[in-house]
Amino acid sequence: MATAESAAKVCVVCGANVAGKLRVKDAAGRYMCAGECQQKAEAQARARAQAREQAKLQPPPPPKKGPVVKSSSSPGDGNLLGDLISNSPMVGAVACTACGNPMPNGAVVCTRCGFNSQTGKNLKTAVIREKEKKEPKVKPLKYSNRYATSDVGTPFWKIFLIETVILCAIACVPLVGAEGFMIGMVVIGLASLVGWIGGTVAAFRNDQTLWGVCGVGIIVPFVGLFAWIGFLIYNILFNEEKNSRALFLASLIAEVVFGIMIALAVALGRQFVLFGHNIGGP
Repeated sequence: MATAESAAKVCVVCGANVAGKLRVKDAAGRYMCAGECQQKAEAQARARAQAREQAKLQPPPPPKKGPVVKSSSSPGDGNLLGDLISNSPMVGAVACTACGNPMPNGAVVCTRCGFNSQTGKNLKTAVIREKEKKEPKVKPLKYSNRYATSDVGTPFWKIFLIETVILCAIACVPLVGAEGFMIGMVVIGLASLVGWIGGTVAAFRNDQTLWGVCGVGIIVPFVGLFAWIGFLIYNILFNEEKNSRALFLASLIAEVVFGIMIALAVALGRQFVLFGHNIGGP
C-alpha cells in the first residue's frame, strides 16, 4: 500500500514524485511541489481566470455577413481605406488565452505576456546588465605634510644614519682635551634642542596634541621625566616628520656616546671644567 500511495503522489506541474517532500494540494486534490511548482500553478490559474473575465466583457461577435466580392476597380476609386483594412495583420485577431491581449491571426507567442499557444508555457526573458567598473580608491595620506616619512625625497633612514655618524664623531672629541669637550657639548646640545623643538612643533601641526603636550612637559618640574619618556616613544613610533625625528634620535644616541667618551677621557687622566667645577684630573 505504501508503494501505491507513493506512486499516486505525483506533481501535476513537473511530474516529479513528491512522496516524502514538501507538497501541497490544489482545489481538485492534486499534488504539486511546494514552492516553484505551486507558484506556477497559481499563476496559470490566475491567468485563466483573468482570461475568462475578459472574455465575458468582450462584446458578442458581429453577425456573419455574406461573402465579400472584391471590386475590380483600379486604385484611387475610393476603396483605398478598405484595401488597407483588409490587408491588416490584425484582421481576424484572436485573444491570448493567458492574458487576453489581441494576437494577430496565425501568431503563436503573445507579445505581452510571452505565452506560447502551442506549448502552453510562458516564455521567460532575462535582462543582462553589465557590471559597473569600480574605480580604484585612492588612499589618502595620514598627514598632509610634505616632510612626512612616506613622502618622496631622501628616506628617513639615510638622514638618520648621516646625522648619527656626524654627531657621534663630534661626541668623541672630549678625548682630545678640554677644547674638544666644550665643542662636543655645544654642538650636541644645540642638535638636541633643535630636535626637541622640531618634534614638538610637528606634533601640534599634525594634530597630535597629546604628544605635543609631552614635548612641552619636558621642561615642567616633577613631570619632566615622564613627559620625556612619552616624547621619546612619539619620536620612535609616531612622528611622521622625518627631519625632526631623525635629528632627535641621532642627538639622543650622540649624548650617550658623549657621556661614554667623557668617562673614558677621565679614566685616561683628562681634566674638564664644567660650570666652574673640575671633572677628572689627578
